[in-house]
Amino acid sequence: MKLAQTMIVQIDCLCHVYMNERLCPPMVKERVSGSSRIRDPHLWAFLAIVVIIIYLSVAVFLRWINVSFRVEQYLFSHWMSWIGALYLAVVTPVAYVLRRRYPRRLQLFRSVHMYGNLLAFMLTSIHFYQQIGRSPQAYPRLGTGVAQYTMVLTLVLTGFIQRFRLFQRLDVNISSRSRAFAGYLRTLHVSSIIAFYFVIVLHILHGLRIT
Repeated sequence: MKLAQTMIVQIDCLCHVYMNERLCPPMVKERVSGSSRIRDPHLWAFLAIVVIIIYLSVAVFLRWINVSFRVEQYLFSHWMSWIGALYLAVVTPVAYVLRRRYPRRLQLFRSVHMYGNLLAFMLTSIHFYQQIGRSPQAYPRLGTGVAQYTMVLTLVLTGFIQRFRLFQRLDVNISSRSRAFAGYLRTLHVSSIIAFYFVIVLHILHGLRIT
């Protein structure tokens, strides 16, 4: 009788492990997941691009790099911001639809989504730091610009944490809290997308001096 009960418990445990429940402590699985995350080349590529974005932002802010020349009747930095914002506004929903429609190409769409958004964030950052680095005599009104940049920064940060699952720690006892935190992150990420569309409309109206 005890042998039968033991076998039932073991089978039940294996089933829950297969369904990714934490009734049995899969310490080996967690360690492999954590180490493979560190070895992920996309993680290091992401961090390298972030370092480049920080350098370019500082260089533009300190005027080591000039992006204030005009292309047609607008500053080049404005063109960069518009391209970045347009990319995010158009590609974000398109990428979501494509991931749902073609699940076998999920990894490809994720990579395009991640690197494309990083490029858009770089363009937006250059424009933002060019603006806040202007002289006091020509300092712009930053209301909607700050809001837009905050939304884009939130999108990048929450997307980064979700993409590489940084909320999953090696301690299996906090797995339920990790899942809850993942849910909060996803809600924040989606909310930031909605807020981004709202703010970008206000920013365009502000640029046209309508608001």
